[in-house]
Amino acid sequence: NDCSSLMLVTLPHPMEMIGKKAFNKCNSLVKVCTPQSLKNSTQNTESCEEHEITEKSTNNICTFGNYSFRGCSLLKEITIPSSVTKIGKNAFGACLSLTEISIPSTVTTIEKNVFQRCKKLKKITIPSSITEIKENAFSNCSSLTEITIPSSVAVIGTGCFSYCSSLKQIAILTSIVSIGAGVFGYCSSLTQFVIPSSITTIVPYMFIGCSSLKEITIPSSVTKI
Repeated sequence: NDCSSLMLVTLPHPMEMIGKKAFNKCNSLVKVCTPQSLKNSTQNTESCEEHEITEKSTNNICTFGNYSFRGCSLLKEITIPSSVTKIGKNAFGACLSLTEISIPSTVTTIEKNVFQRCKKLKKITIPSSITEIKENAFSNCSSLTEITIPSSVAVIGTGCFSYCSSLKQIAILTSIVSIGAGVFGYCSSLTQFVIPSSITTIVPYMFIGCSSLKEITIPSSVTKI
C-alpha cells in the first residue's frame, strides 16, 4: 500500500489470492505479472491511476473482488474468462480508457457501480444468465450508445443507466418486475422508449433530464405514475 515508486510486480506461481487493496495508491505501477495459480483478484489495484496494464490475462480467476480495478485509468481492454462467477461492486469503476467488455455467462448478477464512470465504454455484452443489474451499474458511461437487456433480467437498480448521455437505444427483452428510480435519468440522447408490459409502476425520476425524449409507450399494465 502507498509504494509510490513501485513499477513492476511479479507474483510467484503457488499464489492463489491477492488481498484487498494490496496495490492501493501504487501510482507508478505499470505492470503486474500474475501466475496461472491465481484464483481471486480482491480489491487489489484500487487507485493505481498510472496503471498501464492495457490487457490482463485472467484465465484461472473465479472472482473479481470489490474495487479490483477501480481507477485504473489506462486500462483499455480486459478479457473475463468463463471461470469467473462473480464481479464485485465497483470492480471497473472509473476505468476511463476501457472501451469494450463482455460478461461471461457464468455471472448471474451485475453488482452496483461495477462500470460506473467508464466514460469510453462503447459496447457491453450482457449474457442471458444475468438476473439482476444493481444500482448505478452503468451510470456515467457517457460513450455507451446502445444496450440490450436480455429476458433473464428481472430487476434493474436505481440510477443504473443515469447520465449515459450518448445512449440512444435501449432494448429490454424481458418480463422485468422492478425498475429503480432515476434509472434513465439524464440520458440526453434517448428519443423514445417502450415500457415493458410487465411493469405496473413508473418510478420517480425515471426519465428526468431526458431532454431529447419525444415518445414513450406506456402499456395498459401500468396503474401508477
